[in-house]
Amino acid sequence: MFKDQSLIYGYKSKKSRLVLGECVPNTNYIWFELGKLPSGCLTGISLAISCRIQPQNGMMGIEIVENANRIIASSSVEALKINNHHPVSFEFDLVSIDTSINNYSLRVFLKNVDVPIKMYVFQNRIKKHSKPFVYFKWEELN
Repeated sequence: MFKDQSLIYGYKSKKSRLVLGECVPNTNYIWFELGKLPSGCLTGISLAISCRIQPQNGMMGIEIVENANRIIASSSVEALKINNHHPVSFEFDLVSIDTSINNYSLRVFLKNVDVPIKMYVFQNRIKKHSKPFVYFKWEELN
Protein backbone atom coordinates (compact mmCIF):
# COMPACT_ATOMS: atom_id res chain seq x y z
CA MET A 1 0.00 0.00 0.00
CA PHE A 2 2.78 2.50 0.89
CA LYS A 3 4.87 1.55 -2.13
CA ASP A 4 1.95 1.93 -4.55
CA GLN A 5 1.11 5.46 -3.40
CA SER A 6 4.76 6.47 -3.39
CA LEU A 7 4.91 5.72 -7.10
CA ILE A 8 1.54 7.35 -7.85
CA TYR A 9 2.44 10.65 -6.18
CA GLY A 10 5.97 10.71 -7.61
CA TYR A 11 7.79 10.53 -4.26
CA LYS A 12 9.68 7.44 -5.41
CA SER A 13 11.75 7.96 -8.54
CA LYS A 14 14.71 6.32 -10.24
CA LYS A 15 16.94 8.93 -8.60
CA SER A 16 15.73 8.23 -5.05
CA ARG A 17 16.04 5.46 -2.53
CA LEU A 18 14.23 4.57 0.67
CA VAL A 19 16.35 5.44 3.71
CA LEU A 20 15.93 6.03 7.40
CA GLY A 21 15.86 9.82 7.77
CA GLU A 22 16.93 12.16 10.55
CA CYS A 23 15.51 11.98 14.05
CA VAL A 24 12.22 13.79 14.44
CA PRO A 25 12.98 16.65 16.85
CA ASN A 26 11.30 17.06 20.23
CA THR A 27 11.52 20.85 20.04
CA ASN A 28 10.49 21.63 16.47
CA TYR A 29 9.20 19.73 13.43
CA ILE A 30 10.39 18.19 10.18
CA TRP A 31 8.83 19.83 7.13
CA PHE A 32 8.16 17.90 3.89
CA GLU A 33 6.88 19.42 0.64
CA LEU A 34 4.03 17.26 -0.70
CA GLY A 35 3.29 19.44 -3.71
CA LYS A 36 -0.06 19.10 -5.43
CA LEU A 37 -2.47 16.43 -4.13
CA PRO A 38 -5.29 14.85 -6.12
CA SER A 39 -8.88 15.93 -5.65
CA GLY A 40 -10.68 14.07 -2.89
CA CYS A 41 -11.46 13.95 0.80
CA LEU A 42 -8.51 13.06 2.98
CA THR A 43 -9.25 11.35 6.33
CA GLY A 44 -5.77 10.46 7.56
CA ILE A 45 -2.22 9.45 6.78
CA SER A 46 0.19 6.75 7.91
CA LEU A 47 3.95 7.08 8.31
CA ALA A 48 6.70 4.45 8.43
CA ILE A 49 8.91 5.08 11.46
CA SER A 50 11.70 3.42 13.41
CA CYS A 51 12.70 3.54 17.06
CA ARG A 52 15.25 1.37 18.87
CA ILE A 53 13.11 0.85 21.95
CA GLN A 54 9.43 1.36 22.72
CA PRO A 55 8.69 4.95 23.77
CA GLN A 56 6.98 5.30 27.14
CA ASN A 57 6.20 9.02 27.25
CA GLY A 58 5.00 11.82 25.02
CA MET A 59 3.25 11.98 21.67
CA MET A 60 3.91 12.17 17.93
CA GLY A 61 1.94 14.57 15.76
CA ILE A 62 1.40 15.71 12.19
CA GLU A 63 0.00 18.77 10.48
CA ILE A 64 -1.01 19.12 6.85
CA VAL A 65 -0.44 22.66 5.67
CA GLU A 66 -1.50 24.45 2.50
CA ASN A 67 0.50 27.30 0.96
CA ALA A 68 3.06 27.10 3.80
CA ASN A 69 0.89 28.85 6.37
CA ARG A 70 -2.63 27.41 6.85
CA ILE A 71 -3.01 24.19 8.85
CA ILE A 72 -5.89 22.21 7.31
CA ALA A 73 -5.50 19.00 9.34
CA SER A 74 -3.69 17.87 12.46
CA SER A 75 -3.55 14.72 14.52
CA SER A 76 -1.44 13.08 17.19
CA VAL A 77 -0.92 9.67 18.77
CA GLU A 78 0.45 8.66 22.15
CA ALA A 79 4.04 7.47 21.98
CA LEU A 80 3.05 4.20 23.68
CA LYS A 81 1.14 3.26 20.50
CA ILE A 82 4.24 3.61 18.29
CA ASN A 83 6.15 0.49 17.31
CA ASN A 84 8.46 -0.71 14.54
CA HIS A 85 6.10 -3.41 13.27
CA HIS A 86 3.23 -1.22 12.01
CA PRO A 87 2.88 2.18 10.37
CA VAL A 88 1.81 5.01 12.66
CA SER A 89 -1.71 6.09 11.65
CA PHE A 90 -3.00 9.62 12.10
CA GLU A 91 -6.75 10.16 11.68
CA PHE A 92 -8.49 13.52 11.34
CA ASP A 93 -11.79 15.06 10.30
CA LEU A 94 -12.57 14.97 6.61
CA VAL A 95 -10.40 17.42 4.63
CA SER A 96 -11.41 18.41 1.12
CA ILE A 97 -8.33 18.80 -1.09
CA ASP A 98 -8.39 21.82 -3.40
CA THR A 99 -6.67 20.94 -6.69
CA SER A 100 -5.99 24.61 -7.41
CA ILE A 101 -3.45 24.57 -4.56
CA ASN A 102 -0.04 23.35 -5.70
CA ASN A 103 1.72 23.68 -2.39
CA TYR A 104 0.72 21.18 0.34
CA SER A 105 3.21 20.31 3.08
CA LEU A 106 3.50 17.83 5.93
CA ARG A 107 4.95 18.73 9.33
CA VAL A 108 5.93 15.94 11.72
CA PHE A 109 6.82 16.56 15.36
CA LEU A 110 7.32 14.95 18.77
CA LYS A 111 6.42 16.26 22.21
CA ASN A 112 8.20 14.93 25.30
CA VAL A 113 9.09 11.58 23.68
CA ASP A 114 11.75 9.76 25.66
CA VAL A 115 13.53 7.93 22.78
CA PRO A 116 14.77 9.00 19.33
CA ILE A 117 12.29 8.31 16.51
CA LYS A 118 13.19 8.37 12.81
CA MET A 119 10.99 8.32 9.70
CA TYR A 120 11.54 6.46 6.47
CA VAL A 121 11.97 8.87 3.55
CA PHE A 122 12.82 8.79 -0.14
CA GLN A 123 16.19 10.51 -0.47
CA ASN A 124 16.92 12.00 -3.88
CA ARG A 125 20.55 11.15 -4.66
CA ILE A 126 21.05 14.14 -6.96
CA LYS A 127 19.03 17.00 -5.46
CA LYS A 128 19.67 15.88 -1.85
CA HIS A 129 16.08 16.45 -0.69
CA SER A 130 13.65 14.02 0.93
CA LYS A 131 10.02 13.05 0.41
CA PRO A 132 8.11 11.21 3.13
CA PHE A 133 7.26 7.52 2.87
CA VAL A 134 3.58 8.22 3.50
CA TYR A 135 0.22 6.58 2.90
CA PHE A 136 -2.78 8.87 2.30
CA LYS A 137 -6.20 7.68 3.49
CA TRP A 138 -8.99 8.89 1.24
CA GLU A 139 -12.71 8.70 1.96
CA GLU A 140 -14.36 6.02 -0.11
CA LEU A 141 -16.93 7.41 -2.52
CA ASN A 142 -20.10 5.35 -3.00
